[in-house]
Amino acid sequence: TRRNATDELIETREYSTTYSNIKNQRQDILEKKKSNILSISILVRNEEQLKEAIKDKVNYIYVPDFNLYKKYKSENIYYRTKRVTNNEIDFKNENILATELGAVYKYAKENTVNSDYFLNVVNNSSINYLKSIGAKRITLSPEIDKDNLLLLKDIDNIDTFIYGRVELMVTKYCPINMLINKDNKNCNLCDKNKYYIKDKDNNMYPLINEKHLTHIIDCKNYNLLDDIDNLIELGLTSFRIDLYDESKTEIEKIIKIIRNAYERRNNK
Repeated sequence: TRRNATDELIETREYSTTYSNIKNQRQDILEKKKSNILSISILVRNEEQLKEAIKDKVNYIYVPDFNLYKKYKSENIYYRTKRVTNNEIDFKNENILATELGAVYKYAKENTVNSDYFLNVVNNSSINYLKSIGAKRITLSPEIDKDNLLLLKDIDNIDTFIYGRVELMVTKYCPINMLINKDNKNCNLCDKNKYYIKDKDNNMYPLINEKHLTHIIDCKNYNLLDDIDNLIELGLTSFRIDLYDESKTEIEKIIKIIRNAYERRNNK
């Protein structure tokens, strides 16, 4: 009958080689997604944040303060190098987060080196080059578009920037010292107070001073946490967080959002 013929046709199509291949490919993708282990990297600004990251068992912890790095040095804690320096320190057997290409060249042979987002990595060629000169782990640029991000998602040891205030600029000019302290070389105003640059729309850009180098930080957080379920479903499981003035409670909440999303994906 017509119904029997239709049923036989459907059965034949379902169990054809082509259909089986498609089902196998889909299963392979699902298994690969489930095999990707979650990894969280986090930049901390002070000792309180560092202690919280250690307590929360973050995979990679980046510290811009060398003394703080040495105090807590362990396998997963890295010193973040300065973006501008006249005298590069000779490191050996250290964990380094390199903020510029020269630091990767200089330190990769005798240290464990990861690369920061300042290197503007947005494609496979950049990744291959950095790995060829010794970078072990690479943070992608926050400016990468979604299409390129998905092309890179299956490459090992690649971190997607998911939360934090991006550093926009570093300058040798210090507006605080110049305007308030009349260019006094012994200025220590930034040790006591927080300062900001305000634009015409009243957005406040934090200033971080480092021996008269001024780091200008974005006025708002880059934040993809609301989209974390979709990102993990697409196969992204390595994420980078940059802290500014977040409290211990806020840090714990951010990490929990990511881990809960990862668990939801694995429980499907």
